Amino acid sequence: MKKSDILIILFGFLIVIACFIGYLYFHLNETVFYIICGITFATVVLYFYIRNYKDSSYGAKFHDRY
Repeated sequence: MKKSDILIILFGFLIVIACFIGYLYFHLNETVFYIICGITFATVVLYFYIRNYKDSSYGAKFHDRY
């Protein structure tokens, strides 16, 4: 894991925590809470999937036989 990976995970976690606090104390709509959390989760997962696919397929070190 790179340091940027940890920062992205923490940033997503902080967004979810902020939405949860907004839902509990500031009367954030339940639908908006689920939408923001879903978008945050999907964005983080998609980012890691694309980065891992790019690293594995295009930027990875190939074996000598390739």
